[in-house]
Amino acid sequence: MLIAFVRLGLVRPTELEAGAQQALAFVTTHFGWLYLFATTGFLVFCISAALSDDGRIRLDADGEVPEFSYPTWLGMIFSAGMGIGPVFWGVAEPLTHYMDPPLERAEPRTPISRQSLGIQS
Repeated sequence: MLIAFVRLGLVRPTELEAGAQQALAFVTTHFGWLYLFATTGFLVFCISAALSDDGRIRLDADGEVPEFSYPTWLGMIFSAGMGIGPVFWGVAEPLTHYMDPPLERAEPRTPISRQSLGIQS
């Protein structure tokens, strides 16, 4: 199924783009509320579970010492969250500037729009 989808994108990219835009519009129009409530509900559930008595239940074997201390674990989670920013935006931001240049009178995907690849906000 994935190979068929990729082939469709290679053979008929405009039709695939139009279909994807229609599907996105349909899903966000009819099911956007569900996504909003589901993510909010999941967040509320996780916070309430962590703050309740059930949040103190250990998931390891009895008497087992954790592999990482709490500050080390928090540091790893923080580092992973901060590290994904440069990985994503290091590619996404220059490509966004190339496709939609912030320079006045610069058409997308032209030689002058390549100057916008060096712009970092």
